Amino acid sequence: ARMLAPLVNQKTNFESLKDYFMQLNRLLKGKYGAYGCLYQNSQKEGIRQNKLVKQYSVELWRQQYRLFSACLAQAPRPMPYPKETAIQLLLAQCQSQISLARAQAPTKVLDAQRDAIIVLISSW
Repeated sequence: ARMLAPLVNQKTNFESLKDYFMQLNRLLKGKYGAYGCLYQNSQKEGIRQNKLVKQYSVELWRQQYRLFSACLAQAPRPMPYPKETAIQLLLAQCQSQISLARAQAPTKVLDAQRDAIIVLISSW
């Protein structure tokens, strides 16, 4: 839930997306970044076996989806592709960065991923 803070703790707007990926980068490079997140770890370890974990994971994914959608609704100009495509790209980028941190990728790799998604968001 801490990783969603930039999208939840302030008025949701398009710029919140950049804040989200900046915060995600800080968290992933922090003390617990190599452990990943409950959502992703649960998927990898078979959430079907634990209904409560599965329910929490689904709710977290839906919340992230809704928050990304709300931010994209505030885009300063028309998107170059459908909003759904942009949401899926953001979700995939988030999971990619978490996987890299869990694999203990070098800081410069995590920073390059952050910079790439910030540039992409800025182009929208």
